[in-house]
Amino acid sequence: MKVAFVLLSSLRLGAGFPGMMGVGRNSSPKPISKRTEPSVRQPLFLSKRPNTGITNPHPTFNATAQFVDVGPHSGHEFQAPGPNDRRGPCPGLNAAANHGFIPHNGILTAADGECLESTTAGVYSLTIVALKGLDEAFNVGPTFSVGASAVGVVYAGDFLTGTWSIGGKYPGSVPLLTDPPGLLGTHSKYEADGSPTRGDAYLNGGNVDVLDMNYFAQLYNLGTEYTHDIVAAHAEYCQAYSKANNPYFFLGPIGAFLSPGTNGLIINMMSNHSADIPGGTLTRDVLKSFYSVTGEPGSFVYKPGYERIPDNWYKRPDSFGLEDIGSDAQMNNLMYPGQISLGGNTGKVNTFTGVDPGNLTGGVFNAANLFQGNNLACFVLQATQQAVPGQFSGLLGNIGDLVKWLADILGPITKELGCPQLDVFRKEMFAPFPGAESYLH
Repeated sequence: MKVAFVLLSSLRLGAGFPGMMGVGRNSSPKPISKRTEPSVRQPLFLSKRPNTGITNPHPTFNATAQFVDVGPHSGHEFQAPGPNDRRGPCPGLNAAANHGFIPHNGILTAADGECLESTTAGVYSLTIVALKGLDEAFNVGPTFSVGASAVGVVYAGDFLTGTWSIGGKYPGSVPLLTDPPGLLGTHSKYEADGSPTRGDAYLNGGNVDVLDMNYFAQLYNLGTEYTHDIVAAHAEYCQAYSKANNPYFFLGPIGAFLSPGTNGLIINMMSNHSADIPGGTLTRDVLKSFYSVTGEPGSFVYKPGYERIPDNWYKRPDSFGLEDIGSDAQMNNLMYPGQISLGGNTGKVNTFTGVDPGNLTGGVFNAANLFQGNNLACFVLQATQQAVPGQFSGLLGNIGDLVKWLADILGPITKELGCPQLDVFRKEMFAPFPGAESYLH
C-alpha cells in the first residue's frame, strides 16, 4: 500500500571547510584542539553485500520504473529553499522538498497525500496518508514509512494536526500547548549521537544542525565507490570518535538502532542503479549531490539545504523496510561486535556503559534474542510506544490518549513483523547518563 514516509533523521548531511569541525546554519563547535582521534577496530569479516542490501541478492533493473526525472519540464526541477522553508538533518527529505516531491516549505501534513484508513476516532482523528512523491523519489516499504512518520509526529511534530517539520520549529496549532520542535529539536530522542556526517550536540554548542567536516571527509576518503562494508567501517569510526570526545555520548533505543543503521541508508537510498550494475553503485559525485557538497578534499564547499537528486539517477528496484534497516544494523554488529549498544558515557569520555536490554524490557528482549529475526526493529518501535515524551502529558487529557494513537498506527506493523508483546519498559535505567536528560523529559 501507499504510505507516509520520512527518511530517518539520523541520515544526516555533511561536508565542510578545512580547519573547522562543524559547518551549519548556527554552528558553534568546541575548539578543535580538544578533539581526539579514536582507535578504530578492524571488522571480523566483510559482508560483500550488494548496495540493495541482503534481502535482494539478485536485483533486476527496470529503467522506466526506476528513473527519477528531475530534468527540465519534469515538474521536479530543483528549486532552492526560501528564507521561511524548513530544511534539516535529513538529506533525502531536503532533496525531496527541493525537487517538489514533498511540500517545498518542509512542513508535511495529512493534506499532502491520499487518505488510506482512519486509525483513531474523535475530533482529531488522524489518518495514514500516502505521500506519493516520496514513493516516486525513494522506493521504501510500509514498515519503514509508517513507523518513521508516526514517530516523527510524536517527537518532531504537532500531534493535533498530524504534521511535522523536516527542519526546525514551526507554529503549533494550540499556542502554549503545542510547540513542534521539528527534527532538529529531537536530540537523543530521534536524532542521535555518532551520526554519519552530523556533529554531536555536545560538541557543537547544543546545535545538531551542524555538518561535521571530519566525518564527511572520513567517509569521502574511504573509497571512490561506496559499499555496505565501507559505510559499516564509517559507522564504527563515528561511534568511536563520539565516545572519545563527547562525555555526554548517549544511545537510547532509537539511537542504538540508528547509529549503525543510518550509515546503511546512505547506500540503500543514494546508490544509482543501471543495467550493468542492477545492485547499484554510489560514486563520489552522487554522494556530494545528495549532501550539497562541491569541490574536492581540502576545498569542500557545503551549502546548507541545497541537497539535490542527481541527473540520470535510478532508484533502487525494490521497496525498503524497517526490517531491512534492522538487518543492515545487525550485520554491522556481527562485523563490529557491540556496535549496537544501549547506554552512554557517564560524564567523562571513554566511559561508555551499557544497559542490559533484558532488564530494560522485563526480559522480553535480551542480549540473546535482540538480534534474532525482526526483534531489533520490534524493539525500536515498541520502546518508542512505551517512552512517549513527557511534554505531551498536559495535552492528552484534552484530545485523547497519544499512546493509544501511536499503538493503533504501529500495531499493524509490529504484527506484520511478528513482534513479541512488550509491556514493561524501564526508561529510568537511562538516568545515570547525563546525555539522556532530554530523552527522559
